[in-house]
Amino acid sequence: SIAVEVFNLVQPASAPPHVPVHALTNRLLRKETRTVDVETGALLTSQDRVTVFRPPKPGSRFPPTLRVSRAAVAAVKDVFPPGLQLLGFKPRASLRDHHQAEHASFVRPDERAVAGSAAAFKALLDAMVRADAVA
Repeated sequence: SIAVEVFNLVQPASAPPHVPVHALTNRLLRKETRTVDVETGALLTSQDRVTVFRPPKPGSRFPPTLRVSRAAVAAVKDVFPPGLQLLGFKPRASLRDHHQAEHASFVRPDERAVAGSAAAFKALLDAMVRADAVA
């Protein structure tokens, strides 16, 4: 077992979120969102809500909409434990420019979480350099 830490070296900054205030008193407003069923007009609880996936473009081979319950989405998310799973290696020559289009991340071993991570990470990195491969 090996533990690593992942750091974003550069990440774009975003504007602060909009804060709604009353026009006359300048007091903060509280947002309240309710979900209503289109067919019956009844208020939906969090258990009744569904996630809707739409096809990427019209006329595709996918169904027009796919409704998935929250329980089904949670079950899919719990299939694997959280973390990074190394699936394999590819030759460095197969790495294309569009694979590097996003910001870079710095990965380093985390000795505090799992002892021996630095040695395992160094061995993995040395093997990748010798094989001229990327993970």
